[in-house]
Amino acid sequence: MRGYLTALSNGKSYADAAKVFGDLTALNREARRYVTSGSFDYRPVTVEVARPNITRTRLLSQGEASLIGETIAFRDDELSLFRKAGARKREESLRLANLDRIRAKVVRFPDDPYGLYLLAESEYSVGNLAQSETAADRLLAQNPSHVRGLARKSLLLSTAASKLTGPARAAKAKEARQLAGKANRLDKDNPMPLLAYYQSFNLAGEKPSPIAIKGLLQVVTMLPRDNNARQLLVDQLARDKRYDEAIAWLLPIANSPHESPRREAARELRVKLEAAKATKAVAT
Repeated sequence: MRGYLTALSNGKSYADAAKVFGDLTALNREARRYVTSGSFDYRPVTVEVARPNITRTRLLSQGEASLIGETIAFRDDELSLFRKAGARKREESLRLANLDRIRAKVVRFPDDPYGLYLLAESEYSVGNLAQSETAADRLLAQNPSHVRGLARKSLLLSTAASKLTGPARAAKAKEARQLAGKANRLDKDNPMPLLAYYQSFNLAGEKPSPIAIKGLLQVVTMLPRDNNARQLLVDQLARDKRYDEAIAWLLPIANSPHESPRREAARELRVKLEAAKATKAVAT
């Protein structure tokens, strides 16, 4: 089972991953016989549990503790992935309901850094850019060195740059890049500044530098389940005509065992990438 799950996470199809079980017909027959036998043999085993590698602990602030449920409910997949109007509307309503709860708790704990950060992220996830920036500015006014606050502010500036042209766009993108760089210097192990740095090129319509692309690769490596970042990497590799790499990074989404709008979009993109790869091979 571990081999099967590992194969799926590495992008194998269900059929290829299932080869670790051998003859599936025989396995199905044995499993059915076992389940319908009415009795099950077992033996107790000792499970060795490694000592947890906890380097430090801290108490949550009151605001942070009150937002545990809202943090769990937070989602930020692109709403455009929900192609059916009904599904998209339902997702929007869930996010807005969660956002209302976050807003109410931030009113109760107006100076809580985590609350302001989650508010900035949640406003951004539903497209409320001005409100997101207000929350980020409040956070940075309290703590100018808040790494994720700096990263969110940088991303907001990059989004603003995408709507400008000429020197104004370049200036806004430069400002975003400087904030991302500051955040990265404060915490080199945090992936969010690296993502913000990449987006300071990407959203502004500029060609990302090799360092920015390397940083994005590091983000996906550090956050393998962040499909938003993974999709950015896939799109960048596709633009660079590195189709084999793009497909490899896309496969874990396309072969996800969980049905989702993103999985369907990934499968469609894979077909396009395979076609582009074939066209490139013919041209070569």
